Amino acid sequence: MTILASLNCNGLRCSDKRKLAFSFFKRNRFDIIFLQETHWSSDLDMQIKREWEGDAFFAHGTNSARGVAILITSRLGYNNKQIRSDNEGRVLNMLLEVDDHTLNLINVYAPSKDSQRRDFFLDLNRFLSDSNDNVMGGDFNCIFNSRLDKLGGVPDVRNSAVLVLNAVNTRFGLVDVWRERHKDERNFTWTGKDPRDPSLYTRTRIDFFFTCKPVNQCVTATAIQPYPHSDHDCLTLTMDFEKIERGPGYWHFNNKLLTDGVFQEEIERFWLKWVQEFDNFANPLEWWEKAKSNFKRIAIRRATIIGKIQRHERFVLQSRLEKLQERAKNGTTSDIEQYLLAKEALKQLELKELEANKIRSKAQFVEEGEKSTRFFFSLEKCRRSAQNIRVLTKNNMDTVTETRDLLGEAFSFYKQLYTAQPCDETMQAEFLEGAYPELVEEARSKLS
Repeated sequence: MTILASLNCNGLRCSDKRKLAFSFFKRNRFDIIFLQETHWSSDLDMQIKREWEGDAFFAHGTNSARGVAILITSRLGYNNKQIRSDNEGRVLNMLLEVDDHTLNLINVYAPSKDSQRRDFFLDLNRFLSDSNDNVMGGDFNCIFNSRLDKLGGVPDVRNSAVLVLNAVNTRFGLVDVWRERHKDERNFTWTGKDPRDPSLYTRTRIDFFFTCKPVNQCVTATAIQPYPHSDHDCLTLTMDFEKIERGPGYWHFNNKLLTDGVFQEEIERFWLKWVQEFDNFANPLEWWEKAKSNFKRIAIRRATIIGKIQRHERFVLQSRLEKLQERAKNGTTSDIEQYLLAKEALKQLELKELEANKIRSKAQFVEEGEKSTRFFFSLEKCRRSAQNIRVLTKNNMDTVTETRDLLGEAFSFYKQLYTAQPCDETMQAEFLEGAYPELVEEARSKLS
């Protein structure tokens, strides 16, 4: 499963604002992020890549305008075949191979003036592909349906550039994937003051993902997710090219538990009882291994409780924000103001988390100063893909492909393999008592 996100971030030159954005992306486990209006410049490239801890690609504008970027998480195994951009910091185009699929990604930040948008949309033809699957996303600064995609403001603003964009989408077989899955729903990605009356608000859906048919068939979800640090909200697109269930990974101890009073008390109570169990074990190693197993169980239980508490706090605020987002579609000033206040509350919560992260993030490197490169992540993904069992042939030559059937057949095979079978004791005795080569005494003494 691959999650794409698109966000007009309203400038990320400020280090704290970048950290808040990167934390938001990582918390939501986004794999590929399209950013618009970054306001970045080449002198920040290395700093941004260090902070993101993944791959970052840029098409810069100026320090106060334009700029687009594509961030890719270090979890994602991919092959970058090509990268292109315009000269204005408005388009960034990448040709990526992900999960054996070649995707032509186009990150777009369109001009705000209709006349400039027409020429800009025409120029998108050179970035779109006739032979690869296109995924075009970003801030297009225009709407397709004034009834569903806009609330407040001038109802029928001049928007002839949409005709050009429609023609481009038709030529390459692209569809507005969010609208296709929310036929008659009103929702918006941008909220701002009405220029005619500052006491009122204008809301529009101007951020889009356009996908071709092969990609659209792999889309499992798309949503508009509130983002508290910009006047735009985040648009997400979830794709699943191949559904394969996997087991658990490695467990790592959460060092934050060492400062948790409840965890400390649980460990102390356990240890006082456990030292009295020493004589009940055949050797100290078994006693210690069992103790470590209990430490792990206590740590997992406590970390789960703490995680639930923290997620609940965020969930309550996030749920309230989403409900207010829904109510704000009606367009009353009161509802929109409450929505913006809730966004601010979430923003303040994340600012507190940022300060806590600053205290915790004093180590320069992760685990002995080494970070896995994209090469090793790609290699690991290829090996993992090769280890997936996709089909099994049963004794009667029937084949199974469903996950439940694969698990059942594997279980039956190993159960039969390791189940004791009747044995001819006479033949066993003859085999065990046979004349086999033995080490002479001198060789034995050298090995001892």
